[in-house]
Amino acid sequence: MKTILSSIILLLIIIFASAAFPQPNSSPPKKIIRIIDPDNGPGTDYTSLQEFAVRERRNLVQLGEIAIAVCRSSNGTSDGPAQFDKWVTDSTHYVMVVAAEGHRATAKWDSTKYRIIEHSTINSECIDVEIDNIVIDGIQMRLKGGGPKNDVIDPEPGIDKLVVKNCFLWLDIQDKSGTALDPGSDVEVINCIIKSSGGGSNAILLKQRGNKMPLANVINNTFIGWQRAIKTESICRVINNIVRGCQNPDVFKAEEDGRFTDDSDFNSVNHIGMTLVNMPRDSSQPPWFNGNLKNADIFIDAENNDYRLKQNVDFINIGVGPEATGFVPDTDINQNSRKGAATDLGAALVERKGK
Repeated sequence: MKTILSSIILLLIIIFASAAFPQPNSSPPKKIIRIIDPDNGPGTDYTSLQEFAVRERRNLVQLGEIAIAVCRSSNGTSDGPAQFDKWVTDSTHYVMVVAAEGHRATAKWDSTKYRIIEHSTINSECIDVEIDNIVIDGIQMRLKGGGPKNDVIDPEPGIDKLVVKNCFLWLDIQDKSGTALDPGSDVEVINCIIKSSGGGSNAILLKQRGNKMPLANVINNTFIGWQRAIKTESICRVINNIVRGCQNPDVFKAEEDGRFTDDSDFNSVNHIGMTLVNMPRDSSQPPWFNGNLKNADIFIDAENNDYRLKQNVDFINIGVGPEATGFVPDTDINQNSRKGAATDLGAALVERKGK
């Protein structure tokens, strides 16, 4: 009888403990999709990303969900900035902000597609990230105006992981203190056009947070008009990038305990001898040094924010491809397929003839 009573008491303890401290949902994550459309077209759930960020906020881990904001602009109206905070996430239960088909960012800025525009003064951003796990895919973001300390994307220090891919990030202000993003966490920046109109400070500023050494994978991006492409206090892998118009000779700068990984390679910059390439590539010779070229020699129409590569430019099929390393994505920002052991540099593949 005593044994039975003890068993009942133990069972009650387990039941009450489970109620007080519910366990995460172990089932495959359920994708919860909401449509964001500033023009409130058919099927719209929210007319701003900010509305989604606030009204959908919840514990995704406990509910076993992935929350997806699919962003479009039926009649070309821009969206405003958004702040993500107080969500509970982990690596398999996270937030995704993704552009709808037909509204995705490409290597050319397009004012008819979904985009976030922020008119800055000081400490402004297009997306403020204060949650642990978020993926931002295919979004155009432009921060306009003036004032210091602005970031196109502003991640809170110490978050778990941020993924930014296939995006057009544009710091369109004259103050030289801004960044495209300044993470203090693990981050992937892939297939992005990262532009500054006024000589922004560091396109990517990777920070060390206490004893944590975040890892940044910066793969196949096109940097335009910054003082410096990357400044790191932590660990940074840099592969297949094009840097144009960089004002500081130290295009890739590591300081304090920061370093670039040994496999950082195949990067082309506009200052002689300052790129990250490994032998037999020579950082003082084209195409790894590109300072002898004009933007008009490289891009379809840089004056009108079209950063697709021209036919026969030196950057074609000289980078490491997805079959040679798992870090290189198998599509570019325009959703063209990357194949083989070699690929083009930058965010956008050249348009192949006869495709």
